[in-house]
Amino acid sequence: MPQMADFNVINYAGTTKSFTSISPAGGDRVPARWRIEDTAVPANCRVTLEVSSRWNGKRDARHCDMKLVVPWVVVDSTTSSYKVLGNVLFSGTLVRPMNLPDSVVDDALRFLCDAMYKGKSATPTSVPPMDAFRAGYAPV
Repeated sequence: MPQMADFNVINYAGTTKSFTSISPAGGDRVPARWRIEDTAVPANCRVTLEVSSRWNGKRDARHCDMKLVVPWVVVDSTTSSYKVLGNVLFSGTLVRPMNLPDSVVDDALRFLCDAMYKGKSATPTSVPPMDAFRAGYAPV
């Protein structure tokens, strides 16, 4: 089983951000939680990531569910309090048949990552799936 740990990501501007472990998964369907600890904003206004897992009905595959929430936070000019005006939400499920070799799973994960973020530079190369998420429309 994977171990809970902090990890780094890079935002679109090329700045490294750290996801800090908040709580490990407590079993099936209980998510592991991370948060980008930007102390400039209250905890309820920070980027969060959750991953949970569970067996399918036949118990021959694991479902891994991921939820990423990126809030748009502003400071109210009259009260100086922080407000979340909206969230970008990603929610997805990966189904991992347990009889597949790791090499197939590794390829699937790499394809998924490259379909979302192509390239190793700070500025990603445009790919249609990422463009669709950015625009809010499927490619035509």
